[in-house]
Amino acid sequence: MGQTTSEIFASQGIPYSVWGPIMQTESKGDPGAYLKTQVEESVGLFQLNRMGGLGVGYSVENLKKPEVNAGIAAEAMSPAYTKGVNQGLTGFGLTQYVAYNSGWPTKAGTKALEYDPAVQAYNPKLQEAYSQMVGGVIGGSGATGTTPAVGISSQLQSLQGTAQAYGGGVMDKVQGIGLMVLLAGLGLILLFVGLKLIAGSGGASTIIKEEAAG
Repeated sequence: MGQTTSEIFASQGIPYSVWGPIMQTESKGDPGAYLKTQVEESVGLFQLNRMGGLGVGYSVENLKKPEVNAGIAAEAMSPAYTKGVNQGLTGFGLTQYVAYNSGWPTKAGTKALEYDPAVQAYNPKLQEAYSQMVGGVIGGSGATGTTPAVGISSQLQSLQGTAQAYGGGVMDKVQGIGLMVLLAGLGLILLFVGLKLIAGSGGASTIIKEEAAG
C-alpha cells in the first residue's frame, strides 16, 4: 500500500499548515478534481497542470492518484519551504510564500500580490482555507505574515483557565468592597442621626431657659 498524503509531505519535512490549505484551495481535497480550459488542464489534489505546469508528462489517470499527485507537489514545495523557514517566516506567511514560489498560482513569489490579478484573487481563498484548516488568526503582513496563527480554541481555554484561577479571588474582593461600602453608609447615617439629636437637644434647652427667665 502506498504512502498517504500526510506521510508524503512529512517525508519532505513540510507541515500540514503549509500543504493542507494549498490543497484545500486547489481541489477541496478531491483527488478526482479536474479542470480543463484553453490554457490549462489541471488534475487532482493539487490541480497539477498538464499544459505547461507540474503535470506535464503525466496522464490524467495518473494525476488522479493521490500518492502521485501529492508526491509531485511535495517535491515542488520542498525548496520553497526550506527558503521560507530560513527567512524566518511562520504561520500564514510561510504557507503563502511556499504557494507563490512553487506554482500555486505562480512562481513569481509574494511580490506578485502587488501586480498579478490571479494572485490577488487567489490570496483570499488561501487565507480562508488556512483559517478553516489550521485555525486562528492570520498574523503579520499579507506578504510576510511572520506571526504564527493562534487557535481560537486555545485562546478561549486560556481565558477560561485564567477565570478559574482568579475568579475566587475576584469575588472575595468584590464582596469585601461591598461590605466596606455598607459599613461606611451605616456610619454616615448614624453620624447624621447623632447630629440631629444633638441639634434637637440644644433647641429644647434654650426654650426651657427662656421660660425660666420669663
